[in-house]
Amino acid sequence: MQPQDGFDWTHGLVGVLSAAFGAISGVVASIWRIARIEPTVRMDFETNLKASEQRMGQKIESLESDIDDKVEVLVNQFHETFSAIRQKINDVEINAERSFVSKRDFDEWRSEYREDMRDLKLSIANIASKQ
Repeated sequence: MQPQDGFDWTHGLVGVLSAAFGAISGVVASIWRIARIEPTVRMDFETNLKASEQRMGQKIESLESDIDDKVEVLVNQFHETFSAIRQKINDVEINAERSFVSKRDFDEWRSEYREDMRDLKLSIANIASKQ
Protein backbone atom coordinates (compact mmCIF):
# COMPACT_ATOMS: atom_id res chain seq x y z
CA MET A 1 0.00 0.00 0.00
CA GLN A 2 1.18 3.29 -0.98
CA PRO A 3 0.66 6.34 1.22
CA GLN A 4 -1.64 8.99 -0.03
CA ASP A 5 -0.22 12.17 -1.47
CA GLY A 6 -2.05 14.50 0.93
CA PHE A 7 -0.92 12.60 3.98
CA ASP A 8 2.76 13.49 3.49
CA TRP A 9 1.93 17.18 3.00
CA THR A 10 -0.28 17.22 6.02
CA HIS A 11 2.33 15.58 8.14
CA GLY A 12 4.97 18.13 6.98
CA LEU A 13 2.57 21.03 7.42
CA VAL A 14 1.74 19.92 10.96
CA GLY A 15 5.47 19.65 11.73
CA VAL A 16 6.20 23.14 10.38
CA LEU A 17 3.20 24.65 12.20
CA SER A 18 4.22 22.92 15.44
CA ALA A 19 7.78 24.25 15.13
CA ALA A 20 6.49 27.77 14.36
CA PHE A 21 4.10 27.62 17.31
CA GLY A 22 6.92 26.39 19.57
CA ALA A 23 9.24 29.17 18.39
CA ILE A 24 6.57 31.83 18.83
CA SER A 25 5.59 30.53 22.25
CA GLY A 26 9.31 30.41 23.21
CA VAL A 27 9.77 34.03 22.11
CA VAL A 28 6.62 35.12 23.98
CA ALA A 29 7.70 33.23 27.10
CA SER A 30 11.19 34.75 26.92
CA ILE A 31 9.78 38.25 26.50
CA TRP A 32 7.42 37.68 29.38
CA ARG A 33 10.25 36.43 31.63
CA ILE A 34 12.51 39.30 30.63
CA ALA A 35 9.68 41.74 31.27
CA ARG A 36 9.28 40.31 34.76
CA ILE A 37 13.04 40.23 35.43
CA GLU A 38 13.81 43.64 33.88
CA PRO A 39 12.63 45.76 36.87
CA THR A 40 14.77 43.65 39.21
CA VAL A 41 17.76 43.94 36.88
CA ARG A 42 17.17 47.67 36.52
CA MET A 43 16.90 48.08 40.30
CA ASP A 44 20.11 46.07 40.86
CA PHE A 45 21.87 48.12 38.19
CA GLU A 46 20.74 51.41 39.75
CA THR A 47 21.78 50.22 43.22
CA ASN A 48 25.20 49.15 41.96
CA LEU A 49 25.57 52.40 40.03
CA LYS A 50 24.75 54.51 43.09
CA ALA A 51 27.16 52.49 45.24
CA SER A 52 29.88 52.94 42.62
CA GLU A 53 29.21 56.68 42.45
CA GLN A 54 29.50 56.93 46.24
CA ARG A 55 32.78 54.98 46.27
CA MET A 56 34.18 57.15 43.47
CA GLY A 57 33.09 60.30 45.32
CA GLN A 58 34.81 59.11 48.49
CA LYS A 59 37.99 58.24 46.58
CA ILE A 60 37.99 61.62 44.85
CA GLU A 61 37.52 63.43 48.17
CA SER A 62 40.33 61.37 49.70
CA LEU A 63 42.66 62.15 46.80
CA GLU A 64 41.77 65.85 46.91
CA SER A 65 42.54 65.90 50.62
CA ASP A 66 45.89 64.15 50.03
CA ILE A 67 46.79 66.59 47.26
CA ASP A 68 45.82 69.58 49.42
CA ASP A 69 48.01 68.24 52.23
CA LYS A 70 50.97 67.74 49.90
CA VAL A 71 50.57 71.21 48.42
CA GLU A 72 50.42 72.71 51.90
CA VAL A 73 53.61 70.87 52.90
CA LEU A 74 55.39 72.09 49.76
CA VAL A 75 54.20 75.66 50.28
CA ASN A 76 55.50 75.58 53.86
CA GLN A 77 58.85 74.18 52.71
CA PHE A 78 59.23 76.85 50.03
CA HIS A 79 58.17 79.53 52.49
CA GLU A 80 60.81 78.36 54.96
CA THR A 81 63.46 78.21 52.24
CA PHE A 82 62.70 81.67 50.86
CA SER A 83 62.50 83.12 54.37
CA ALA A 84 65.91 81.65 55.17
CA ILE A 85 67.38 83.04 51.92
CA ARG A 86 65.92 86.49 52.65
CA GLN A 87 67.28 86.38 56.22
CA LYS A 88 70.73 85.43 54.91
CA ILE A 89 70.67 88.35 52.45
CA ASN A 90 69.70 90.70 55.28
CA ASP A 91 72.48 89.32 57.51
CA VAL A 92 75.06 89.79 54.76
CA GLU A 93 73.89 93.35 54.13
CA ILE A 94 74.00 94.21 57.83
CA ASN A 95 77.42 92.59 58.22
CA ALA A 96 78.75 94.49 55.22
CA GLU A 97 77.35 97.71 56.60
CA ARG A 98 78.84 97.16 60.02
CA SER A 99 82.22 95.70 59.23
CA PHE A 100 83.11 96.58 55.64
CA VAL A 101 84.72 99.80 56.80
CA SER A 102 84.54 100.26 60.51
CA LYS A 103 83.95 103.75 61.83
CA ARG A 104 87.36 103.93 63.49
CA ASP A 105 89.12 102.85 60.29
CA PHE A 106 87.10 105.35 58.26
CA ASP A 107 87.97 108.19 60.70
CA GLU A 108 91.66 107.28 60.46
CA TRP A 109 91.51 107.20 56.67
CA ARG A 110 89.72 110.55 56.60
CA SER A 111 92.29 112.22 58.84
CA GLU A 112 95.15 110.78 56.72
CA TYR A 113 93.40 111.98 53.57
CA ARG A 114 93.01 115.49 55.01
CA GLU A 115 96.67 115.57 55.95
CA ASP A 116 97.66 114.38 52.47
CA MET A 117 95.47 117.02 50.86
CA ARG A 118 97.04 119.77 53.03
CA ASP A 119 100.50 118.57 52.07
CA LEU A 120 99.50 118.48 48.41
CA LYS A 121 98.07 122.00 48.54
CA LEU A 122 101.20 123.29 50.25
CA SER A 123 103.37 121.61 47.63
CA ILE A 124 101.35 123.15 44.82
CA ALA A 125 101.45 126.54 46.55
CA ASN A 126 105.26 126.28 46.95
CA ILE A 127 105.71 125.35 43.32
CA ALA A 128 103.48 128.21 42.21
CA SER A 129 105.29 130.74 44.43
CA LYS A 130 108.74 129.69 43.13
CA GLN A 131 107.79 130.48 39.59
